[in-house]
Amino acid sequence: MKEIDNLELIVEQCRQELVTNTNFEQLKQLRAVYLGKKSKLIAAMRIMAKLNHEERINFGKAVNQVKKRLNEMFEGQVKIIQQLEIDKKIADEKIDVTLPGAEIATGAIHPLNLVLTDILNFFLNRGYQISEGNEIEEDVYNFEKLNLAKGHPARDMQDSFYINSETLLRTHCTANTIRELEKNDNYLKVVSFGNVYRRDNDDSTHSHQFSQVDIVNVGKTISFANLKWMLTEMCHYLFGKDVQVRLRPSYFPFTEPSVEVDIFWKDRWIEILGAGMLHPNVLKSANLDSDKFQSFAAGIGIERIAMIKYNVNDIRDFYNNNVEFLKGFR
Repeated sequence: MKEIDNLELIVEQCRQELVTNTNFEQLKQLRAVYLGKKSKLIAAMRIMAKLNHEERINFGKAVNQVKKRLNEMFEGQVKIIQQLEIDKKIADEKIDVTLPGAEIATGAIHPLNLVLTDILNFFLNRGYQISEGNEIEEDVYNFEKLNLAKGHPARDMQDSFYINSETLLRTHCTANTIRELEKNDNYLKVVSFGNVYRRDNDDSTHSHQFSQVDIVNVGKTISFANLKWMLTEMCHYLFGKDVQVRLRPSYFPFTEPSVEVDIFWKDRWIEILGAGMLHPNVLKSANLDSDKFQSFAAGIGIERIAMIKYNVNDIRDFYNNNVEFLKGFR
């Protein structure tokens, strides 16, 4: 039948148009052309009214077969388009492993930790042990055993954060030093470090919280000469072998004699730490015989050293979490 041949022409036309169809929107429009209510197939079926009964039966069978074939063709094209989209996505996401890697932003060691590590390494290399201790300390260890009895005027030098009458936030790491002294009855070389707290108004050079290192060396032949050598060597280690170092007489309740240490830095003398020979009363409070043993000690403010080494003018810069500031220490 000529009418059935026309149906085959519709199938062939659809096949040719599907070949160039590469997206779902086009496929939707094309499906409406061939299978919609106003499609070519519907238009072809109008001839049925002019056919006799037998021809109508044969033509109806042919229409159903064509409709089935067209549906199968469209379903096949859906799978082809889906695969094309998957292939494109894979191609777009493909990584060229031969390309140079993108720079990854990394963190940096905090300047205070840089200085602390330098100081600890200096003493570790000379046989010292490390001790941290507790930030919440008893008054007896923070003051009394360090020759600062209750009512001692020197306590005003370290206005403190008391939790109760007998407990406070430690004002110096020397509190841990006396605990270490109590554990030993002869020779001892210890470095204590950590945060300390004092009532102070925060400004460019002061903070209510800062970090400190405290050093103690106990022995039967320890002398002030040993202290002077240690202080000079440490300053050369931290600031360079050519830096000038001087010691000035000073006063600390827990050392006698006491000194303050200065370095000549950028055309001026700058104070960097305090030190001295442990007072006999401190040795006695740790059950050490001050007639047999001597000891030197020193206390170093980490922020002070960092400000000098890295030319930082405001101590608050170390705590403000300013990424741009911290990037300078990579």
